[in-house]
Amino acid sequence: MSGLVAGAAGIVVAGVVVACDVGGTGIKAGLVDAAGRVSHARTVPTPIVDGDGDATAKAVLDRV
Repeated sequence: MSGLVAGAAGIVVAGVVVACDVGGTGIKAGLVDAAGRVSHARTVPTPIVDGDGDATAKAVLDRV
């Protein structure tokens, strides 16, 4: 898959990464380019989920 590079921060496509900050009350996500400019930012509340970590991770991914 040309142009895709996996890294600790996510998947880089043409110099853009998806950056996520999962906090106790909110989840922030956005596209960040090589110059550090943020585009397509979104903030949603962190879901409260009963159950295990997998249920919480799924709920987080469904919102981002």
